[in-house]
Amino acid sequence: MNTIHWAFIARHAVWILGLAIVLAVWSYADWQAHSRQIRRRVLLVTPLVLSPLCAGWALFCIGMALVSGSTWQSVAWSVVGLLLAGQAVWYWRARHETQP
Repeated sequence: MNTIHWAFIARHAVWILGLAIVLAVWSYADWQAHSRQIRRRVLLVTPLVLSPLCAGWALFCIGMALVSGSTWQSVAWSVVGLLLAGQAVWYWRARHETQP
């Protein structure tokens, strides 16, 4: 009888969720740019877009750290993921400080 390895599924779900967030943010920015008739890169440099984009990439990196095969890869992915998480928080705070 085969068993489901829930820990394996959970570890891989983290990086898949991260990529899903990145794709959703990219799609939203593309839609907003098209509806406002501006270039996508104008929206991609705003804290409104950069905050969830960095959060998605951070989840991807943390997920890769969870599934990587060696210790040095896990450490490298974790460092990048934590830096991106910090960047996401920084953009989130900048977004809320500029809004009235």
